[in-house]
Amino acid sequence: MTGLRLVVMLLAAVVGLAGGAATALMNRTSDDPVTVTEPTAEDPLGLGMDMVNVPCAQKGDNAVRSLLVVGWGNNDRDLSSSEADWAGVGARYLETSQSCPAAWPFKSAKRPQYAAYLPDFVSATTACEAKMQAVHKGDFVTRMLSTSGDAVPCACVMDRADLPPITEGQPMTTEAGMWTSHYQQMLAKAGLLDLVKVESGSFDKPTIEATYVLQTDNALNPTGIVDGDTWRELSNKSCSRFKF
Repeated sequence: MTGLRLVVMLLAAVVGLAGGAATALMNRTSDDPVTVTEPTAEDPLGLGMDMVNVPCAQKGDNAVRSLLVVGWGNNDRDLSSSEADWAGVGARYLETSQSCPAAWPFKSAKRPQYAAYLPDFVSATTACEAKMQAVHKGDFVTRMLSTSGDAVPCACVMDRADLPPITEGQPMTTEAGMWTSHYQQMLAKAGLLDLVKVESGSFDKPTIEATYVLQTDNALNPTGIVDGDTWRELSNKSCSRFKF
């Protein structure tokens, strides 16, 4: 009998606890605090930035994420300057093998294991507007598509009215050099320039001669000055050849 009474008492206690818990849940108001355990952000390299991998856009997505890549490499030392320069403005990093197999800058002729980036830009256009500033010299815009094989050619996505003229003898500021290098890459994509024979970022003789050819072939006044019409014709010839 003693054993039976003990079982009955335990059952009563369990029922009472359950009933109390149910009553407490039913009586809780929306203003009552609820404890939620937040996941711990990953930072395997100890950079002081979150590691957030980025998937590819899915078929039918209205927008494709674009990232401004500000550092890349295989370890914390490679990305340390990214931490110093960009961690304060929300930079993150990702593991390329766990993210979209998009276009990534090469590290020793191989895809880097990690890439630091500034998230998320509304479009490749806004990412390029940021990238073509002196502070981002050498950085890289990529779109989160598995078919991307090239960095985004900024002149192909920016408003042509925003593309600067390039002339022989102009002051070669950092930004002017960036645009000249970009122009040379587009000339090369159009088959008009051999990048091995030019100085990147310099509006040198081979680049000027390629400009004359571009202008003459497209019924433009062959001034050798890269103006809006010249940018337009070069974009028409080269942009479709980039895979971005």
